[in-house]
Amino acid sequence: TTFMRRLKHWVWYKHPQLGHCKLESVMNTVLTCNAAVVIIESYFDNQGVDDYQELLSAVEMFFSLLYVGEFAVLLLSMSWTEYFSSAARQFDFATTWLLFGVSLLQFL
Repeated sequence: TTFMRRLKHWVWYKHPQLGHCKLESVMNTVLTCNAAVVIIESYFDNQGVDDYQELLSAVEMFFSLLYVGEFAVLLLSMSWTEYFSSAARQFDFATTWLLFGVSLLQFL
């Protein structure tokens, strides 16, 4: 279908000037923002500031959902076997679902 062709292009087409695909660019930005949040959260923890704990928990869940979304998009554009043929994706799979599970536990 047209949707699947566009999705595969978005996931796999490496831009000649950037050297990577659009999904990779988006996820690199997400990772950078997530790292900034982790640094802020660590600072607040070290200073004993609890005022923003609920907000930071919600932000962590948001990032977890973005990573689950990336996993879903990748699986839509390739087979399960192809996805797991990469050690990096196996690591991403394990950390994504671990992070998502831990984020969910905070809301129970």
